[in-house]
Order: sequence, then structure tokens, then C-alpha cells
Amino acid sequence: MQRTICVLAVHFNNHEEVLSFVRKVRDLGIPDGWDLDIRVADNSGNWPEELPAEGFALARPTENLGYLNGCGFALQSWREEHDSDLPELVLVCNTDVVFAAETMRKILDFEWPTHVAAIGPDIRTSSGLSQNPFLSERPSRFRIRMLYRLFSGRWLQRVVHGVVKSPVYGVWQSFKDKFRSQSVREEDTHNELRAIYAAHGCAIFLTRSFFEAGCEIQLGWQMFGEEIHLAEQIRIAGLTAVWMPGARLTHAVSSTLSSVKGENIIKWRAQALTGLWNLYFR
Repeated sequence: MQRTICVLAVHFNNHEEVLSFVRKVRDLGIPDGWDLDIRVADNSGNWPEELPAEGFALARPTENLGYLNGCGFALQSWREEHDSDLPELVLVCNTDVVFAAETMRKILDFEWPTHVAAIGPDIRTSSGLSQNPFLSERPSRFRIRMLYRLFSGRWLQRVVHGVVKSPVYGVWQSFKDKFRSQSVREEDTHNELRAIYAAHGCAIFLTRSFFEAGCEIQLGWQMFGEEIHLAEQIRIAGLTAVWMPGARLTHAVSSTLSSVKGENIIKWRAQALTGLWNLYFR
């Protein structure tokens, strides 16, 4: 019986990147017994009419839903065409990632046990920094509460905005990423699967078990906190997220957030932390 992997992504003023992404995913090839379906949500609502959606289906929400909600909208379009059935595997993915030639085949050839809900591949930035696991362990209530306070207070919001815009923050972020990447490389001495708390959201595979347990790729806010939101649903359902170091991809980190006002980013982070606190950590 044919199984389907449904690849979900969003378009936000980046149609050339989307088209390149679709071509590269199509060129990977998939094992026999699998069908590949690619769905893209047009979050910016301006997909060029002269460009046909070749090799993928374009879902058209009426507003910018954000990353995860946009992917959820695209998945719903697939389910509506398939009598509310579920794909065997769903890939929620940014369009600025490039898969190693064997990565998709490794994941599709593996017989995933029913307790596995999410698979995080080995994600490296163009400079070689590692982005998975996003979190090995669940963050504490204290950490979420402090972050919530940091981003929700008016005065603190202005301080955070100033710090994020400063060159010192950029240097610290680079140092933190390099330190984290080195720690991951020291742990990654083999290609065995490892249970983790949360996988990075730029490319996360979700199994049928994830959806059958009632988990959803929907946020009650615009964006941010996607990884923890998915991880908490998996934890509550008694399922597992795993990291697969042998399945690699490169993340260019060409985020569309660079065009978004800093004030909006801080507002969305505050909304995300409020949602996470109320849903899972209160």
C-alpha cells in the first residue's frame, strides 16, 4: 500500500526560494512505496499569478498565519482532498534548507515505532553550527516564567529591544552557538537515535502517531515557541521525539524576520511565552 509524506512550507515574499526548495526536494527522490506531496501556504498573499505551482499545491489563507499555522492550513488542504485521512509522515519545513542526498531516504526507509511522534534530523547552518537537538530536556517553569516577564513588561521590552539590536548581542549569540555546536559534536560519536525533548522547527518530521494522539500543528498565537508547543503535546500524549544524527541537512537561516519590525518580534515572543505558560507551565 502506498504511503504519503506531505511536505509543508510557507511562502512569504520569497517565491524564488520556494521554487528552488520544491525543485530540490523533488530531485531527492523517495523510496518505492511512497508518494511525495508538497504543500505551500501563501502567507503573504502575493504569489505571482504568472508562476504556475508546478510540483506542489498552493494553499491560500486569507491572512498571514505565521509559520506553523500556515503549515497547518496547508495540511488541512491535503486532508480535505483525502477524506480527512492522515499522511504517514509530515515534514514541517523552512524553504531555506537543503537536504543531504540520503537524508530523505534514511528517514522514509526507517520503520518508526508507534511511540515516536517527531524526528529531528541533524541540522547544520552554512557555517557548520548544529541546531539539533533544539532542547535535550524540558525547560523549567522558572525559566519560562522569567522569559515571560522579560518580554511582557513595557520597560523591559524596550531594554530587550535595545540589547537585541546591539552588536554585543550578535557577538554573544555567535559565541553561544559555537559553544553549543561543539557540545553537540562531542556527544555525536555515532549515528544512533537519541530521545530528546524538542527538535528544531526549521525541519521536523511528524509521524502519523503524532496526529492520531490528538496533537496539532496549530498555534494560538502568531509565531515563536513552536518547538516547545510541539514538544509539550508529544510529552502529554506519552510519545517521544528523537534526534537522528545520521540524517543531515543544511539550514541557510535566511529568515524573513529580518524585514519585520523589532517591536512586532518582541510582541510575538511575549504572546508565545504567555501561551506556553498558560497551556503547559502554569
